[in-house]
Amino acid sequence: MNIKKVVVYFISLGLINSWFAVAQAEIPSTDKAVDLPPVVGNREINADVREEVNRLSSSDLRIKYLFTVVSDSTNTLSVTNNFKKASAIRLLGVMANTNAINILVSNIAFEDIKYHDNPAVEALVSIGEPAVFQLLEVVKEPLGNSRRVPCAVEALMKI
Repeated sequence: MNIKKVVVYFISLGLINSWFAVAQAEIPSTDKAVDLPPVVGNREINADVREEVNRLSSSDLRIKYLFTVVSDSTNTLSVTNNFKKASAIRLLGVMANTNAINILVSNIAFEDIKYHDNPAVEALVSIGEPAVFQLLEVVKEPLGNSRRVPCAVEALMKI
């Protein structure tokens, strides 16, 4: 007898309310998030950043930690600091959390000096449609920071 027939039978007897109740019962309740990868696309992730973020037990704590790394105003021309920031941005893209849109848009023109790209572009593409409105706002900006507009257009084209 397959599981679907058993569930329908139990629903008909009033023993369970719905298939949804069964599906919820089968989901293990753990707050531990899945480990984030050592490579995103073909880009290596800083081991210290990855280790720290994987040590954290919830996605909220992970997001807060990554925000801290991205917001750190320490010299991003330093190869090490730049690599950490780029790694944090890439991991925010992996997490695809809409709460990261503002910080990613703020850092859209940040250049990873190791890989010579803008990791926030791909991170915003990973988030997808929820990022469109803020990307369009960047496109409307005066060309004061001319690097932001092409990055926003690139992200919009990929979404």
